[in-house]
Amino acid sequence: MMFAMPLMACDGLYSVKEIGEVDDERMWTVPDLTRGILYQSIDDMPKRPDRFGDNFLDVATDNAVTNSINTGIHNVALGRITTNRCSISIWDQCLAQIQMMNLFLEKALTPRTRYEFDPISDSEEKAILKGQAKYIRAWWSAYLLQYHGGRAADGQALGYPIALKYISDPEEAAALPRNTFEECVAQICADCDSAAKVLPAKASATNAGQPNALMAEFLKARVLFLAACPAYQSESIVRIDGIGQYTVVDVAAYKAKWEAAARQAWKVIGLSGVSTYPVLKNANLVDIDANTTSIPADFVDKVYHKSNDMETRNYPLFYYGHALCCPSQDLVDAYPMKANGFPITDIRSGYLENDPYAGRDDRLDATIYHHGLAFSTEGTNIDISDGGKDSRTFTYGAFSGSRTGYYLKKFLSTKKGLLTPTASGTTVHFYPTMRIAEMYLCLAEASNEAWGPTGKGDGISLSAYDIIKSVRALSGGIVTDQYIEELKTDKDAFTALILNERRLEFAFENFRFWDIRRRLLPFETTVSGATYDRDNASYGKEVVENREWDNIRYYYLPVPYAQTSIAPSVLINNIGY
Repeated sequence: MMFAMPLMACDGLYSVKEIGEVDDERMWTVPDLTRGILYQSIDDMPKRPDRFGDNFLDVATDNAVTNSINTGIHNVALGRITTNRCSISIWDQCLAQIQMMNLFLEKALTPRTRYEFDPISDSEEKAILKGQAKYIRAWWSAYLLQYHGGRAADGQALGYPIALKYISDPEEAAALPRNTFEECVAQICADCDSAAKVLPAKASATNAGQPNALMAEFLKARVLFLAACPAYQSESIVRIDGIGQYTVVDVAAYKAKWEAAARQAWKVIGLSGVSTYPVLKNANLVDIDANTTSIPADFVDKVYHKSNDMETRNYPLFYYGHALCCPSQDLVDAYPMKANGFPITDIRSGYLENDPYAGRDDRLDATIYHHGLAFSTEGTNIDISDGGKDSRTFTYGAFSGSRTGYYLKKFLSTKKGLLTPTASGTTVHFYPTMRIAEMYLCLAEASNEAWGPTGKGDGISLSAYDIIKSVRALSGGIVTDQYIEELKTDKDAFTALILNERRLEFAFENFRFWDIRRRLLPFETTVSGATYDRDNASYGKEVVENREWDNIRYYYLPVPYAQTSIAPSVLINNIGY
């Protein structure tokens, strides 16, 4: 064990230091310490999808509800968001990270810090470190923009206060005005461009876990896509008429943004080398054998962890879990029929109310445990009937069964006996934070907005129709897709189809919360679950949660009161806050 011992000097000639402590200025001359600042910021990025009070952000959407009642994420789900109470706010965290990258760029790349003995090698290393710092600054800026960007009461689309130099005075930093959304997008894209020029093209064995050019181009595409969405336009481009209602005022400007988003997404797909839509399977996410499993080319960036924590949080109680995430009937109903692609609400679909899970899109059984489906490799089926082992009335200590009658399957291990009390095991999880599937879906949505369902931009060989048909065939198993053929001449109907495909493809990857907001979709104020009557062998549905989404302000998160109170006339909040 090591102990920190103060070095005491006579007559006060020297300041007191602890062994191993380095003063602030000298720290910037120690390469391992300066690199550590970058690595720490990367390490501070999200490491797991269920990070919102041990829940997925989907529990604050129509995809799911949480069993964690009266928690911060449950309050978000219910619409109880104020400037003083928003458990998913990241304003302070992101600004602090951006400030740290500014400080790094100012202090860590000067002649006094030598990373290599050879001057040329030293210069090359500093260029790479500068590119990494710019990428990291862009990442935290984009994260902040997604969470806290929004429309102000005067119709401006605002982002965050751009600061490209380190500001030591917290009050001075807090008093900076918010830049426009477009200005923030431009700054993020500039940082991504700078990073992409100097960083390695892709991840490799020698730079694993570090930023690369493909990640920078991906981040730029993600930001341009966000910047094209109706929720983040100024009033001169898009007028918000109410919940779920908006009017495009400047069609040319609106279309141009979608074109830019489409072209950047297409560029990333080309750079990735993933020429066919990549299907995500649970085998890519969990129970990974590090010795034999190769990382899917689809994963541009990912993190991993080895534990059974996610299973503990989300397995049914009977299998020693806590059932925190409860997928909704609303999400289950969004999966179409496999035979023809029709939604279950269409009389032509072949859907049977008393056999509701038969013949459905393959992604349903891959994502959600429902009544009658075999759980993991345990050899038993889910039973939500009254008194059944997976019913909502089943309790274990402080925990109870799923409120909706559904349990999460995606991301969770299928190892038998993983959580047995006497011999609990662990397993390796991958959490892809950037995957090329996202770029394909972004390209589809942007292309549809710019050129319609079957149109293509110059140099882009895939249309929205091409992509979505491929997604539904490869991921959903829908080979004879009659439904998509009916929609391919209707741009608005095709938009709805694309958004539903995103809902299914990215379920529990924390996309749905933002898809609802960026597209100004109607809020669902009730969330439903399933029931099963064993005596009559019949299924039912019931409302399990009511929500207070009754104002357009819920399309945006607030800037925290602690920040706006410092300079309320300068730091303008989002509408309604």
